[in-house]
Amino acid sequence: MLELLQDKLDYRHCHLRHFKSNKALGRVAQTAAVLGVVLGVHVCFGLMTLYRHVTGTPSDWDGTLMQWCAYMACLSAFHLLEYFATALNQDDALSDNSFVVNHSPAYTAAALASWAEFWLETGLGRAGYLPFSKMTTALVGLVMVLGGNAIRFHGMTSCGKNFSHLVMTERREDHKLVTTGIYSVLRHPAYFGWFYWSVGTQLLLGNPLCTLAYTVVSWRFFNSRIPFEESCLERFYGEDYAAYRSRTMVGIPLIH
Repeated sequence: MLELLQDKLDYRHCHLRHFKSNKALGRVAQTAAVLGVVLGVHVCFGLMTLYRHVTGTPSDWDGTLMQWCAYMACLSAFHLLEYFATALNQDDALSDNSFVVNHSPAYTAAALASWAEFWLETGLGRAGYLPFSKMTTALVGLVMVLGGNAIRFHGMTSCGKNFSHLVMTERREDHKLVTTGIYSVLRHPAYFGWFYWSVGTQLLLGNPLCTLAYTVVSWRFFNSRIPFEESCLERFYGEDYAAYRSRTMVGIPLIH
């Protein structure tokens, strides 16, 4: 089932002209439309639930619904901003992959696992079998999600044409080392933002199991990717990059 879902996200079942390649307009339009609808529906429904709650006609489901709507709105906004950031600076690299919706089967499985845990634990909580409230960490998670996404987007746009979703192993002629702005403090703000956004989504949902799993998996991913990318950058820029690395930080725990 996971493979079938990933095939759908990758449009492997489509053979029409506007869907055959990852740069085809049909793929981009359809992905953007689905994300836009998901964002709009959850923002509207979340605001309606909040309004009902504060006007004195609350429901037992209000907290759960607002929690889920906030998560889905943030998730769809994240993927739309990934495409928008690429469009601002690397229009020649734009494709359906720029949304990062079809990142990998592992990414898809992680999302499905978090949704399953949220609704399963919600059901257990309403039946009186959950020893904690799923709302406890929601506000902390929301702050991490919004802050992480903002830092990632700012880092991507500040890097401009030098940013890429893929690690560059060969230096382009126009590639430059960016060391100003947010890059004067964090040398990987996009990774920093994604790490805390990822963990924050599970705190927002109040998922203890997925919070732990997302933290471990995200940390392992960046602990492998960052040293590899920095070895490439040091090969490109030599002592300039070594000096830059010595005065900045990664910002992800235990990755030095």
